[in-house]
Amino acid sequence: MTSKSAWTTPGYVAAFGTEINSLASGASVMSSIAFTNDTDLQQFMDLSAQCTIASTTITAGSSLSFFIPYLQQDGTTYGDGALVAGSPTATWSPLLDPIGGVPTVARAGVTAIVGDIGLVPIRPTAFRLVATNLILPATALAASGNAVAIKRYSQNLNA
Repeated sequence: MTSKSAWTTPGYVAAFGTEINSLASGASVMSSIAFTNDTDLQQFMDLSAQCTIASTTITAGSSLSFFIPYLQQDGTTYGDGALVAGSPTATWSPLLDPIGGVPTVARAGVTAIVGDIGLVPIRPTAFRLVATNLILPATALAASGNAVAIKRYSQNLNA
C-alpha cells in the first residue's frame, strides 16, 4: 500500500482550431476539436488562454469565458445542440454554467488576454469547449495567433 498520492504529468494540447480567431464581442464558438474522455478517464483539466486584441481600454468585468458541452447519449449532440462546432454565433445563451473565465483588468492599452483556469472537474465522456467573448467595449479577438489549450490529468493514488 502506498502512503501518498501524486498528479500525473500531462502536457498541453490545443483546445481550439482557427475558429477562435476573430471571435466578435458577445459571440460564442464551439471548438472544432473534440476530446474523448471515456477511455483514459482523466478527472481534471487546466485551461490556458493567450489571445490578442487591438489596443483598447478594457471595461471592468470583461472576460473571455469558457464552457464544457458534453456529448449527449445520441452520440452526435454536444451540450444543448444549439452550437455547430467551428461556427461562431452571436445568439447563443448558455444553458450550462461556465467553467470559468480569463478576466481582464480595467485599464488602457490592453492588447492581450492571458490567463488560466485550473482544476476543472471533467466527466468520463467526450466533450468540446465553448469560448464566449465578453470583452468590453466591443472588441474582437485578433484575426490570427490566438491560442487556447488544455491539459487533462488525474491523481495517481499509487505513487
